[in-house]
Formats: sequence, structure tokens, C-alpha cells
Amino acid sequence: VLSMFDNTPQTEKGCRYCTCDVALSGDLMVLYAWEGRHLYEFEAFTGVLSDEAIARCQSFLNKHGIREENFLYDENGLGLFLKGFFKKAKGFNNKQQASDPRLWNNQKSECAEKFAKEVRAGRYSINSKLRNRKVAGGFFEDRLLAEFHALKRKETDNGRFEIITKPEMKKICGHSPDLMEGMIEREGFSENTRRFSNLGMLVNS
Repeated sequence: VLSMFDNTPQTEKGCRYCTCDVALSGDLMVLYAWEGRHLYEFEAFTGVLSDEAIARCQSFLNKHGIREENFLYDENGLGLFLKGFFKKAKGFNNKQQASDPRLWNNQKSECAEKFAKEVRAGRYSINSKLRNRKVAGGFFEDRLLAEFHALKRKETDNGRFEIITKPEMKKICGHSPDLMEGMIEREGFSENTRRFSNLGMLVNS
């Protein structure tokens, strides 16, 4: 994970994305701004009310010129309320069937493994200026590293990759893995996903 802060920006010209891990309680609600696989900005909040969450998402998209079609949010649980307000956005269902059920138990497990492999292959980068950004009483880099170590394989996955449960991840890193969950969602935009340029023109895969 630390290598992402020092890596050459893994940008994709003209295509910006936003991923969001939704939380309305003591956990973090996280919004990430991506250009390709380069994370260039984020915002994190706690104690967000439902109406406020909608406003924050819209403000973030507008601020970074990200099209609604390139907005992906965690639609499990609390994220469901975003559906009616961002109709062109892409919902990320943790329990949805993977693209190849023979390899992964669900969509979250697929994205988690793909994300980890892409990070190790040097295909993700993070704006180094975010390294020491304060998040929940600590630094972004330190919290992210702790959460990355919680991306572990479930021992009883019957041959298909399945990530451990969120409560198990919490035990490993000491808190809810909100930063990391928002990051692995970036893999929800697969290589064959039709992408939309922030300039308003379709970009063919």
C-alpha cells in the first residue's frame, strides 16, 4: 500500500470516477475521486445524516467534474437510500454474484482480490499530498495500511476466493475498514465497463 503514494500516477486521461463507502453512524463515510486508478482526492465524514449525505455526494461530484454515470456507491444497507437520488450511478452490492462464480464467492471478494493484485503490480497510485491527511484522529496512510492487512482470505471458502467478514476485519485493524472498502470498489469499474468522459463524450473500452 505504501508504494501507491510513491508510484507514478496511474491516470486514464479524460475519465474520472468516484467511489463511496456509505455510513451514517460512527463509521466513516468516504468519498474518493479517481482519475483512472490514481486517487487524487478524498473526503471523509462521521455522523452524517441521510439528507446531508446526498448533498455531500452531489457536491463532491460537482467539485471534481465527475459524471453521475462514473459514481459507484456501496448500496448494501445504508447505501440503499442513495438509489433514488443518483439514478445513473452504479450500485455496488457486496453479495452480488461474481463475474466468474468458479473463482470468487461474491462481487466484494472478486474486487478485493483484484484490487490487491493490481496494487502489488503497481497499477494503483495515490496523491502523495494525501499521505498525512488527518482521518479519524490518525493519518490516512497509517489507517489505510492497517486496513489493507485485513484483506484476508476466509479459511473455509471451498476453493473460491472469499474475503473474511467485516467483523473479522475490524478485529484485525481495530476499526471499521471504511477507507479500504471504498478503495476496492474502484474495481467495480471493470475494464469492459462502458466509461464516460468527464467532458461528456463516451470513451469506448
